[in-house]
Amino acid sequence: MYKLVVTELAADDLNGIVRYTAIKLANSAAATVFLDKVEKCYQTLKETPLIYAECLAPRLKRKKYRKVVIGNFLLIYRVDAEANVVVILRFFYGRRNYIRYL
Repeated sequence: MYKLVVTELAADDLNGIVRYTAIKLANSAAATVFLDKVEKCYQTLKETPLIYAECLAPRLKRKKYRKVVIGNFLLIYRVDAEANVVVILRFFYGRRNYIRYL
């Protein structure tokens, strides 16, 4: 089983998504569902981290970044197989040009 490390940026991204959904959109149920999906994804990553697709952009592919689609958002991560660690790098809105932020 792999250890999961969530970067500060990823934690801030996730908190922002949940706050926006729960407060700005006044939809706490959707925020809860999203968090449940993220937790399920985290568990999958701990067990089988290579299950999701590599990022296709050449620069990100060289860094071995991978992505998961969770609802309208992307979770970007990388796997350190030698250390048995999955690093959660960022969350992005799916329509955002996330490549320039990584």
